[in-house]
Amino acid sequence: MAIRAKLCPVQKTEIGTGDDRQVTVRLSAVGGPENMEWARWTPSATFDISLKGDLADRFEIGKNYYVDFTEAPDAAAG
Repeated sequence: MAIRAKLCPVQKTEIGTGDDRQVTVRLSAVGGPENMEWARWTPSATFDISLKGDLADRFEIGKNYYVDFTEAPDAAAG
């Protein structure tokens, strides 16, 4: 069963420049009808992700993004 969370970037922390640039993006849970299943069981969430290069530029403070959680097979199972 998949769970969909609606998250919003609230902070970016940047270290380095050029190819060595690394950005940590902090996202927090957003309320709303499409986030009801998530909010029912976990009414709050904070998610940090560290990205290198220009990938962090795709996340804009104040815009909303979906994150889908689905079960992944164990590494031993392939």
